[in-house]
Amino acid sequence: MSKKGIISLEALVKLIPHLILVVVLLFGLAALYKIFIQEQEPIPAVNDLDRTVSIIKQLSPYETASVFVNAKGYSLVLHSQDSKDPPEQCGGETCLCLVMPQKTTCRVLPRIGKVCKEVSQEQCRFEPMCFVPKNNVNSVYISSIKDLIYVCRACTRIAMADSEERCQTLLKESAS
Repeated sequence: MSKKGIISLEALVKLIPHLILVVVLLFGLAALYKIFIQEQEPIPAVNDLDRTVSIIKQLSPYETASVFVNAKGYSLVLHSQDSKDPPEQCGGETCLCLVMPQKTTCRVLPRIGKVCKEVSQEQCRFEPMCFVPKNNVNSVYISSIKDLIYVCRACTRIAMADSEERCQTLLKESAS
């Protein structure tokens, strides 16, 4: 009788702790993957944030643009430099933040100051934009996928709302 392929009881007992260790290591690697790799994949709401920031940066004077959103259940909050309790990610600058139940992600908006200059229409394009709502915060809640966010700009002032009419009203309120 050949004993090839037969494992002794002693060898089996020595092998079991090693198999357990391999299983624990595999679970540990899977957990690390979830923490570091998977979270770096773009979230649809973060894509909405980045698209909105891009549109704000490209907005011409007296233009209104709409942003089509692909996620729901979050708010986009535009903080001015003077906002009460702005997120640390803003670093004292005007920024647009994505506020979700789990976390907040912000993008700084360069060239958007806190002092609005009223200038002639010819100078509008050359002056930095400003953001001056009455409470220094402008937010839009996204309740369903395929909602639209409206970003509008007067000469130098910008605002954001869930309708074009509300956006224009915010601009008028900030001017008075």
